[in-house]
Amino acid sequence: KGTTIVSRYPVDMHTHAVTGIAGKKGFSNLQIEMAMMNSQVGFGAKVLEIIARHGISYEHTPTSIDIISIIAETQYFENTRNQVIMEIDETFHPDRIFLEDGIALIAIVGEGISMNVGIAAKVIQCFADAKVNIRMIDAGCSELNIIVGVLDEDYEKAIKALYDRLYEYF
Repeated sequence: KGTTIVSRYPVDMHTHAVTGIAGKKGFSNLQIEMAMMNSQVGFGAKVLEIIARHGISYEHTPTSIDIISIIAETQYFENTRNQVIMEIDETFHPDRIFLEDGIALIAIVGEGISMNVGIAAKVIQCFADAKVNIRMIDAGCSELNIIVGVLDEDYEKAIKALYDRLYEYF
């Protein structure tokens, strides 16, 4: 119930702004903080090279001026955790580096998201009302989806809150 499979996206993207909500638990956030990292050409590529050398497939890489996060399934860090942290620390000497387990990612998806003012605000408010702390949020430039990171323990509550709050946009 509530799922419609169509050959074309609905014409009225204002009515059907959100086409889906999906998520998964069991991620870790490798966060590297370093002043002026944005001025170092190739910084992100070098971090991803280290991740790749350790056989880690990453899910998402939210960034800011002085922070890059690598979100990957926790299973990839089970045998490589200390080696990855040490190699990044020795290569870049960041101000801070840590690895946090127990992260769930949730994607709110739809081409109409970018055409409807306030959907991101509704997502944030829905989590606040449900008492779910947002650990990470990223909409990207295209705004085809909003990806939110929450604690694994809040995953089901967050998904339910989204469906309850965003039903008018489906």
